[in-house]
Amino acid sequence: MQDLPIEINAGKLLEWLISRHHCKRDWSDRLADVRAKISAALQDMPQHDGLVKLLDGSYLDYWGCKGVIDVLRETEKDSKNFLGQYGSRRMKDWQEIVKSYEKDNLFLAEAAHRLARNVNFEVPYNKKLAAKALQMQDEADRREADSIKAAASLRAEYVTQCKALGVPGTHLKQELIQLSSQLPELLSKAALLAADTLPAQKHYEQTAAVMLDAEIKVQTPLLAKLGKKGDLTVYEWKNGQPPVKIEQEEIKFEIKEEDAVDEIDFGDEVDFGDGEIDFGIEVADSGVENGVIEEIKTPEEPAASAEDGVARGKDALSVLDFPDTRNQVLDELTELEAFLQARLTQGEGVVGLTQIEGLSESTLTKMIGSVAAMKDAITEKKTQHLHNIKHSIRYADQLAEQLSQKLSLEARMQARATLAAEQRSEAVAEAARLGPATQTLIQQTRRLQSQVEGELSKKYSGRPVMLTGGAGVLTA
Repeated sequence: MQDLPIEINAGKLLEWLISRHHCKRDWSDRLADVRAKISAALQDMPQHDGLVKLLDGSYLDYWGCKGVIDVLRETEKDSKNFLGQYGSRRMKDWQEIVKSYEKDNLFLAEAAHRLARNVNFEVPYNKKLAAKALQMQDEADRREADSIKAAASLRAEYVTQCKALGVPGTHLKQELIQLSSQLPELLSKAALLAADTLPAQKHYEQTAAVMLDAEIKVQTPLLAKLGKKGDLTVYEWKNGQPPVKIEQEEIKFEIKEEDAVDEIDFGDEVDFGDGEIDFGIEVADSGVENGVIEEIKTPEEPAASAEDGVARGKDALSVLDFPDTRNQVLDELTELEAFLQARLTQGEGVVGLTQIEGLSESTLTKMIGSVAAMKDAITEKKTQHLHNIKHSIRYADQLAEQLSQKLSLEARMQARATLAAEQRSEAVAEAARLGPATQTLIQQTRRLQSQVEGELSKKYSGRPVMLTGGAGVLTA
């Protein structure tokens, strides 16, 4: 019977000690007084390597206090009298602390409480923090990779869009304004495509004459004029003859020094889209009704006079440059395209069209292509941007700002990547700290359990005591 171990559940050890009258229920109040004495005694300690080791971050319990006394026996030996008693105040304070611990086995109550707390809370909590640190590392890695990828994507989009506009992208507003000088050449090339639409216009006129039983007349007058003459001024379109002289006032833009990247806060949520080129400003076909520009203004000039033959103001603009005539050309192209599409769908079996020479499907398709080509040349994104820039400095500002947002977002993503890298480093350091700290705590808990088992064994005449569910279940 003497050799049979006494098994006690570590989580119920404190309750067991109280029920067996080893400890009293008011142990926590008395422990507070002892801890206060320890704090006061620690204010006056000698310099000794053994004390440094004892007090280095560990909880100073009953066994630790006995260790302090062992060190003081060496440091305070000069105060020892012939009766073997120490006159040192330090020694007396610590001996009093140990006696307070031993009264009613207060030290066992404290040890039982610490043992249960370490097993049930402290070690699991440290493990949870370590797992969270590892999770933070993974999340930081993902955020850094995503941010770097997003920053590269934004830079690529910016470069692609600037390349599509034909600007380097260093000083956007200035470059966009300078780029508007290319507009006349682009519009002139678009006007030359009108000649390719003449067969389609002729077919439209013939068909309209048959359907209306009327004489053949021009259905798309401005487009027809462009087809025969190429690009022409508004003056020539209005007066039927070219001007003797064209007086175009140079539009002056105020160009301020600017940075390639503006500090703009676009919020935390960033939608990077699908990678397609999007200049951020919706450009309507007319170049004016785009929801961004309130109005397009040209220099105010006196009305052109057919008498002096000088084209001034808006009359000096080409018909594809002046918004009103540009819109008319687009309307005529749309009308012509719709007619050809209908003819392609209806075929030759339409009543009343037998008098018109039949056109093959390939011929109609070619006609549709010629109309679409000119329409696309006029409404091509770069051309529309340059047209709006020429007629409104506000548009240049807004287009430059929309493009600059890519760079601002790129900088934001780079900052996020840097922050993620810093957070990862912090998580790595935290995990590195928690690993040894948890291992040390487990070792301290095992030692504490062994000390408690030893003290209880003494109280039962050396009978073995085994605490179950305690430090034995802990793993690093």
